Amino acid sequence: MIDTIRLQVFVATSESNNYTEAAKLVNLSQPTVSYHIKQLELDLGVDLFDRTDSHQLRLTEAGRLLLPRARKLLHDINSIHQLVSSMSEATSGDIRIACSATTARYILPLFAARFRQQHPDSSISIMACTPEQVIPRLLCSEANLGIVSYEGCNEDFECQIFFTDYIIFIVPENHAWASRRCIEPAELIDVPF
Repeated sequence: MIDTIRLQVFVATSESNNYTEAAKLVNLSQPTVSYHIKQLELDLGVDLFDRTDSHQLRLTEAGRLLLPRARKLLHDINSIHQLVSSMSEATSGDIRIACSATTARYILPLFAARFRQQHPDSSISIMACTPEQVIPRLLCSEANLGIVSYEGCNEDFECQIFFTDYIIFIVPENHAWASRRCIEPAELIDVPF
């Protein structure tokens, strides 16, 4: 049976490529981190790090294959803990939202602040990314929610309209279009800006 502490140490070490930095990330001593990595390698029967460079550790092929699975397993274990603790009265846990930079900067902070006021035991992480990266982040469980500005739904996801965004065309009051309520995008093709 793989020890989850050893997996956490492995992930921290792979992210820092250094036992000392990994020890800071997981609040353990450097010898304890080294011990956990060695024990995990013995449990699995493979070397996870190439130690030829004395200053920096590098993942072996086995380590590169293990890393995404270890992250997913740790995420799933955390989700189980959150699920069980959410059965109590208080709403708690981590919410990770993948969305565009504009949504991350201008729209979600207000919602996140209001949610945190009502549920102080929860935390919200907003991951700004390109629209094309939102669904892959959901699929690999990096995010639990995604906000996209296009129809990206398929049968693997439950999709709901979150908000409607409007693009406003602004012209001077003496412009020929100033009195119009709507301009079609095709009308803008030959208009100088």
